[in-house]
Amino acid sequence: MAAVFDGHGGAAASSTASQLMPSLFAAELATITSTSTDNKASSSDLRTVLENSWDITCDAYRGGCSNNEECVADYDPREGIVLASMTSKDLVAGTTAAAAVLSVSEEGADTLTVLNCGDSRTLLVGRVRGAPQEEEDRLRNKESVVHFSTRDHSPSDELEIERLRNGWLAKGYSQPKRSLNRFRIPVGDYSYALSRSLEGPLATSCGIVSDPDVTDVDLVEMLSER
Repeated sequence: MAAVFDGHGGAAASSTASQLMPSLFAAELATITSTSTDNKASSSDLRTVLENSWDITCDAYRGGCSNNEECVADYDPREGIVLASMTSKDLVAGTTAAAAVLSVSEEGADTLTVLNCGDSRTLLVGRVRGAPQEEEDRLRNKESVVHFSTRDHSPSDELEIERLRNGWLAKGYSQPKRSLNRFRIPVGDYSYALSRSLEGPLATSCGIVSDPDVTDVDLVEMLSER
């Protein structure tokens, strides 16, 4: 598994995720392989483990937050409990997540599973081969092209706007507001430039959820199209 956690409002959430999620992933994967008949995990197993490890990481981080929005980020032997909150209870450290795991068969790599929560974009880039002549001419001076890209969870994204609108009446989600030519989501005294990430309870209740997009990229099919 490879992952990037881009923290904001402090490093507490990104530090927690970077330490906890890989360990959870490895532990659950080891359990699956040890109980399978061939000691192997399928691509669907890897997807499930990736999703589970992220969900448990998010629950563990938010589980360390009190009703007063005081979130435990860490414990230091000299400093004691270290809180994730900053100068206001409305701002608690959060993090995006971009994680990927590669499924390898006897013939080689076959599936790349990508988890995305936030706006840390993941790109799958490769060289162009076997394209129509017109396409090759257009890309002649380019070294590579993007075969896959995750969707940024931005307040200006149409799917995110619809999700937040649907959650306004049902769950009281905040609605994106335009500020300095950018859409932002108000949370107490602050506003966020992204619509999904791992956050404390207040921002989560306002609609900035940690629900990820998870995509399986068929590398065999992708390579055959090149």
